[in-house]
Parts: sequence; C-alpha cells; structure tokens
Amino acid sequence: GTYDTFLKDPKAYIEQDFQISMVEEGEDYLLFEEKIVVKVLNAEYSNFYWLDRTSGLPKKTKQDIHPSLPTLRIDFIYKY
Repeated sequence: GTYDTFLKDPKAYIEQDFQISMVEEGEDYLLFEEKIVVKVLNAEYSNFYWLDRTSGLPKKTKQDIHPSLPTLRIDFIYKY
C-alpha cells in the first residue's frame, strides 16, 4: 500500500510505500512487520507489532518514527 505524509517543519509532502506481513506465531501472540520505503529520502525501515492471539489487541510495538530519534517501544496494559 501507499500512504502520504505532510510535514510542517520543514514543509514537505512525502509518499511512503508499506507492506505488512506476519513474521512469527507464538503460543499467545502474532508478530507482524510493517516494512516502509520512502523513495524520496532513500530510506527503508521496519515497525513491529505483537498482537494478542485471542483478543487481537496489541501487546507491544517497536517503531521508528523519525530517522534522528531512537526506536520507540510501547507496551500495552489493559484494565478489564
């Protein structure tokens, strides 16, 4: 797929191609990888999503949100 991003500072319109695929099945989770290619910046990176196998809710994510920032990891805790 493709999605577009509009940046404010500096002003830029960037087209990003992405592909999502399952890379691992655990006993209680499914791991998906989102591969992203930004041709205009000559950049490629991957984001990872661990989903609860039963509920489908995210358990954790590992994402690159900017080339100059460290990888972001989010752990989800649900209160029922």
